[in-house]
Amino acid sequence: MASADALSTSTQKAVLEQLPAQHQDNKKSAQRRAGFLAAGVVGFIAAHAFLPVAVVAIPSFVAAIVVGVNAFRLVSNAARTLALMGVKKDAGNSDFVPKLKQKAGKALERATKLNKISNIAFFTIIGAIVAPAIPLLAPLAAIVYPVASAVMFAAWGASEFTTGTAQGTKPTAKLVYDRQVAEGVIRPAEDILPPASVPAIPAHKAQPSTSPKSIFSIFSRKQPKPEAPKPAVPVAAPPLPASPKP
Repeated sequence: MASADALSTSTQKAVLEQLPAQHQDNKKSAQRRAGFLAAGVVGFIAAHAFLPVAVVAIPSFVAAIVVGVNAFRLVSNAARTLALMGVKKDAGNSDFVPKLKQKAGKALERATKLNKISNIAFFTIIGAIVAPAIPLLAPLAAIVYPVASAVMFAAWGASEFTTGTAQGTKPTAKLVYDRQVAEGVIRPAEDILPPASVPAIPAHKAQPSTSPKSIFSIFSRKQPKPEAPKPAVPVAAPPLPASPKP
């Protein structure tokens, strides 16, 4: 049996066996995003080559957004690849478990903070675009716009990198936790936390919590919503046989 900081032989084997599937999923995701990136580049070039100047602005802007979004998403794929390689390299180390859980937790936390920064910078850019309508604000907008743009792109890129790191470490951390609980190495979190530390949540508000999303996540493929369970249809009992007449 392993300790709380090291993996048992069976758990280490399970960790290594699930890595190829994650690599394959990451590869498919990167290929899809690279395809959208190439389509955006082609669309941008075609818009400037064939459309008249009067209408080229909107199509070229849409194509540029497609290019930017998928370029940053590929940064996330690269970070996920590095994280998976790190998991494979460090799985046999004695301090693998605490470092893995710390890395996964910090990546999720940093991604949330960086998303908030990029969202604020994005709306600041919008304000800087609108501000010149007031002549007194035009000089300030000319300074704010490039600064906010630089902050937005830097925070956006860093957020995608940390998101990829989280995607590459969180599944393994969950697998390790589940197996350590099953092996009796650690106790489940519900047993360790006192009941008073977990506030009761009304049934109508018991929804899974979501971290703040980037403003650019609206360009991501939407996930299908799970269907609501259908109400059970009562089955009528079969009629009783008629009693024979006397």
